[in-house]
Amino acid sequence: MQQLAKYGFVEQVAGKDHRERPWRLVATSYDWKEANATAAVDMLDQTLAEGVLDNFLAWQQQRKNWPQPWREPTGRHSSTVYLTQAETAGLGEAIDALLLRYVNERPIDDVASRPPGSVPVDFTLFVLPAIADAPPSTDAPPEED
Repeated sequence: MQQLAKYGFVEQVAGKDHRERPWRLVATSYDWKEANATAAVDMLDQTLAEGVLDNFLAWQQQRKNWPQPWREPTGRHSSTVYLTQAETAGLGEAIDALLLRYVNERPIDDVASRPPGSVPVDFTLFVLPAIADAPPSTDAPPEED
């Protein structure tokens, strides 16, 4: 937890007594675009991906206990689309903007901003070129937006 706190992902909050040292998330969304590709970022990505997979597998076991309207839009959604780098970036930005609306309307600590019946819903978007394909040539002309 200390490492997560060092980089601003969690912060310590007051406990019931001096022995208890609870932590809380400081945000519900993170953007890694500014982070350099380092071993630490790679390890964090792997850890988060493993957590997402664990949550997905738990959801598979529990979804039968949830009302049908919750079961329909949740779970795994997958598409493969041929995109340029610029299109890929634009699509990611558009998805981020859709989610950011809710993140901003419902700050993590503002319980009153949550509508009745809302629950935490995790969205994880893996944007990955098909690794079976070779990377595009670096001598290609620059793409236009």
